[in-house]
Amino acid sequence: MKQRHKPSGNEPIALEIIEEIVKKILVDSFKITAEQIATGTKIRRDLGLDEFQYIEFVGELEARFNVAIDSDEVSKLETVGQLTEYLKSLGALT
Repeated sequence: MKQRHKPSGNEPIALEIIEEIVKKILVDSFKITAEQIATGTKIRRDLGLDEFQYIEFVGELEARFNVAIDSDEVSKLETVGQLTEYLKSLGALT
């Protein structure tokens, strides 16, 4: 019988999983419903995050994915999909 591979806590993860985690953080932290969030959803405009909430959100992403997010780069990212791709490019970890 084959054993399923379990992440060890420091392996890169798939784009789809990153996006699901990003969505969960938004739902859990900012009273947003999962139905409001799609790949093309604009984080600040569509979800209504203000500057302070966005900074808090970025901090949560850094902690969850064990990455350092460049504030200049992340400020250019508008959608959930763009942010997910950026996290993947940083080598987001489980």
